[in-house]
Amino acid sequence: MGSIFFVADLEQSTLIAIKNAYDCADIANDLARILYTIQYGTDSEAHALDCEMMQKYPAIRAMQQFANSLPARPARCTTGISCESADKKNLRTDYWGILCDTAIKKKIKKDFQECIDYVTE
Repeated sequence: MGSIFFVADLEQSTLIAIKNAYDCADIANDLARILYTIQYGTDSEAHALDCEMMQKYPAIRAMQQFANSLPARPARCTTGISCESADKKNLRTDYWGILCDTAIKKKIKKDFQECIDYVTE
């Protein structure tokens, strides 16, 4: 699988719901930890946090499996070069997987299909 692209309103609407829900403080903390580690953490810290998030949120793997079942669009050529490590890329997937899971639980989205716009090769 190449990259997963998510529907435009997923992040903002879900983050608002997380901020306004007393039962989502742990989720908000995990999302902040992920973003901090992507920005400032080492690759080993990213790997450790990825393993922790995969254990804590089974929906991440479920979202990846669903995305793998979708037909992939050809990837567009890009001129930029990504220097991000595989572990930090995995954390980005974790971030979106947690958002999808929360959006479904908070009834913002019905299922993974409503969260994912498309997948590229």
